[in-house]
Amino acid sequence: MTACRAVWTLAPLLGAGLPAAGQDIVTGRLVDEVTGGPVAGAMVAVLDGDGVEQLRRLSGPSGEF
Repeated sequence: MTACRAVWTLAPLLGAGLPAAGQDIVTGRLVDEVTGGPVAGAMVAVLDGDGVEQLRRLSGPSGEF
């Protein structure tokens, strides 16, 4: 079994709240470092400048978020 861990810090992307009209949209794709295959079901979190989680999503079947 291969363990995969990705930590993304996107700060201060959202300021004090959830995305509103006109704010940036963050998208990406998680891939396994060894196999290059997609990482499905990984939790991706967006943190504010203080490290407080503002938004979280699971990566999809192709690793997209």
